[in-house]
Amino acid sequence: MAYIKRESPYVQDLPILFNKDGAQYPRSVVVNGVDVASAADGTKVIPAGSFVVQLGNGAAARFLARSTVTVAFTTAGAIGTVAMPYNTFKVGDSVSLVEPYGVITIGGTFLATERVKVTIAGYAVTPVVGSTVNSVIASTVAAAINNDPSINQLVRAIATGSVVYLYGKDGITAHTVTTAARNAADSLASAAGTSTANSATLTVSNTPLGTILSVSTAGVITFTANAGVDAPVGARIGVRFSRLLGVFEHGIDFNTLPSKDIAPCLGCDTGIYTVNLPYVDEDIRRRLPRFVFY
Repeated sequence: MAYIKRESPYVQDLPILFNKDGAQYPRSVVVNGVDVASAADGTKVIPAGSFVVQLGNGAAARFLARSTVTVAFTTAGAIGTVAMPYNTFKVGDSVSLVEPYGVITIGGTFLATERVKVTIAGYAVTPVVGSTVNSVIASTVAAAINNDPSINQLVRAIATGSVVYLYGKDGITAHTVTTAARNAADSLASAAGTSTANSATLTVSNTPLGTILSVSTAGVITFTANAGVDAPVGARIGVRFSRLLGVFEHGIDFNTLPSKDIAPCLGCDTGIYTVNLPYVDEDIRRRLPRFVFY
């Protein structure tokens, strides 16, 4: 078990890899502390289980800047907040949504007994809306999607206001989405309210959220302009990269080291304790086929 030395207290690494007899460390790379923002306590510590990437061919190695939104980014403003490891983001990074996405907008006026039908990749849910308030209806629709055993293998849904955001779980598939408003009997007759799928398929956003102007010690990210697209609480955002060099199983304290030569692990019969990773998404899993994620 390794330790990161900090002024106080000592911080213990969480176990990241098991079955390490099959682990492969094909290359060593230099990572620089200048690429790491300070945390709330002033330290520049990268947690164990962070991923190492190159953003482009020939680019320097760095820790992957990706995280989950904790305070929403909207097109009406330039500021939002992300969870740790937010200190992997740096000024100048171009940040995007990292999953294919689409939105469903609830509009008009529903009766509480009416239904919304959502079909995703051929699977349908038809929840009773249970309210006349569109924001409540959006939450009901999102819950129905997330609780359906077929659909929730494909997408996850996040409701914000009267909008349901859909994110493709595998990180690449453009699932088709259709919606309809139904009356209480779920006949072909439309209800007074409406549900509109703003995209016929989930798509990878080519519009960046923005370019980072600053990153605070509390994970507040400020862009140089208003966000290009909305990113609600729970959305996964980060930088795009060309090459995933592997996972580094130990933490690094850059308060005492301006740079460090490290050997990321690329796997081969090696398992990862997913629960101990600071961040992971399906794009990362797909690019590390020699790992088993537990």
